[in-house]
Formats: sequence, C-alpha cells, structure tokens
Amino acid sequence: MSIKHVFLIIFALLFFYGKSIGAEQNFVPDDGYVPNAKTASMIAVAVWIPIYGKENIEKQAPYKAVLKDGIWYVKGTFSREPKKMVNKNGEILHVRTAGGVAQAEISRKTGQILRVAHGE
Repeated sequence: MSIKHVFLIIFALLFFYGKSIGAEQNFVPDDGYVPNAKTASMIAVAVWIPIYGKENIEKQAPYKAVLKDGIWYVKGTFSREPKKMVNKNGEILHVRTAGGVAQAEISRKTGQILRVAHGE
C-alpha cells in the first residue's frame, strides 16, 4: 500500500467521521424548533420589542398564533383604546380606535423569521 493510499483512507475516515459528528449536533425535533403557539409568540415578542418598543408590544398582549402549512402567523391583539380627534375649538371631530398590531411569520421547522410587519 502506497503513502498515497494511506492518506486517502485517512482523509475518507476523517471526512465521514466529521459528517456523523455534525449530524448528531444538529438535532431537529419532530415538531420542529417552534412546536407550539406559546413558543411562536415568545419568539415574535423577542423580535418585535427591539423594533417597535417594549411598551407598544406589551399593550398588544395577548398574542395570537395560528399554524398554517408549517408557518406560524403571530399577531398582537388590536388595541381598543379610543382616540379622540379634536379640532382647535375643542370639538370632537370623531373617535377612532388606535393603530394596528405587530405581525410575524415564523417557520415551525427551523424557527426562521420569515416576515415582520406592523399593521396600520
């Protein structure tokens, strides 16, 4: 057996051994990394807070998460606090409900954030 063959065998063994170690260290649960609505909501909140602010996001609790085709669709709850539109004379022009809600789409299998938005 030549030196070339020895190196080739050693390389092959290291290559396949390395592959098997990598596979063991990348465990993916059967239900994916985001198995339930509570986990999806926690991930969404962690992403929303730096973007939209803690106070704004906390006002949108409770959060709703729905799984469809392997994607978690997470939304805050619409604020029902009325806002009055008043003119310079103090007359109420109309009353409307404040703003929209934070939204996120998260892969159930990988936990990847696919989309983040805030409705108007």
